[in-house]
Formats: sequence, structure tokens, C-alpha cells
Amino acid sequence: MDNYTILECPNCGGSDFIEIGPHKQRCAYCGTVVTLPAEAERATVECPHCGAENERDAALCHNCGRPLAAWPQSTRQERDPALVSLLVTAATTFFVPVPVIGPVAGLYLGYKALRKARSGGPGSEKLAQVAIAAAWAALLLPVCALAISSGMHAAQSIYEWLRVLLPGS
Repeated sequence: MDNYTILECPNCGGSDFIEIGPHKQRCAYCGTVVTLPAEAERATVECPHCGAENERDAALCHNCGRPLAAWPQSTRQERDPALVSLLVTAATTFFVPVPVIGPVAGLYLGYKALRKARSGGPGSEKLAQVAIAAAWAALLLPVCALAISSGMHAAQSIYEWLRVLLPGS
């Protein structure tokens, strides 16, 4: 093992180190492991936007103010638009006093999600189709129920009218 001398140990202040692996040394006095930067690593990084040199630990470019590539960009995961459509349809169908608003919003979002999925964007085409079917069902079921109810009332009215008209039947 080769001995290396660096400035000082962050734990005890010692200056004698023993190499234990690539870019790793152990303090000969207290045993603290110190990771050294690779020789190829530069002290500065280049801004991907304007090309200015910045300190390695800088978050923003000192020249243009934009984020440096070394920092992770947004870790926010995008939700499947079809799932959003399905949730909007379900939630608004039952909790909005006007029953048409939820399914119409769900249809709009469902067809938009389907277009995105078919163009290679985020989301599932099958889930978008399910969301569209659910929105149509939520829109048409009350209409069908009203039509059936109206039809039954009409049939009952006709029956009552015939019973009065033809009492012996």
C-alpha cells in the first residue's frame, strides 16, 4: 500500500493516509476513510447554456443564472392523463350538483389523453379508452334512466286513461 499525503484528515487533523481503493484513503491515525476526487475531475464545470465556467458545487450559472447540468432537473413524475380523466369523471359525477359537467370534462380529458397516447406521449391508450367509456356511461346513464322513467310514467298514464275509458275491461 502506498502512503499519500493530503492536506489533513477532517476527523483528527492527521496528514498520513493509506490507499485502500480507487480514490479512497484511510487516515493512518484515526482510520477515517476519505474519498478523493478523481484526477480527471475539474474544479469547474461548464454551463450547458452559455458555456461559462462555474465552480463545481454551484447550482446556478454565475453568467446566465440558469441551472447547471450537474444538478438534477425536476424529479416530478408526470401522471397518466387518462388516469386523471378517469378520476375527474368519477369524482365530479358524484359530487358536482350539475350531473353533466363531470362527464363532459371527463370526455374532453379522455379524448385529449387518447390523442397524446397515440402520438407517443405519456399515458396508456387502453386506459384512455376506458376513461372515455366511463365518461360516456356517466353522461348517458342519467339520460337513459330519465327516458325509461318518463316512458313508464307515460305507460302508466295510458293504462289509467284506458281503465277510465273502458271500465269493464
